[in-house]
Amino acid sequence: MTPVLLRPHPALYVLPVLFGVLGGVAAWLLLRGSGSTMGRNCLLVGAASSLVSLVAYMALGLAVVEETGRVPWNA
Repeated sequence: MTPVLLRPHPALYVLPVLFGVLGGVAAWLLLRGSGSTMGRNCLLVGAASSLVSLVAYMALGLAVVEETGRVPWNA
């Protein structure tokens, strides 16, 4: 009896969007045997999500430094 491969559900993109690279790896692990490219796409979405979060964090920190003249962690 051959195993039946089900089509991956698009809701799995929630993992990399919420958890970044770790969510992308988790989604890839779930999808690696499905034969679709969605696992690789989840890895890319996770990397992009992490990069966007890092840039936003740095931009907000820079805005605080410019406004107050102090770094937030040495307040």
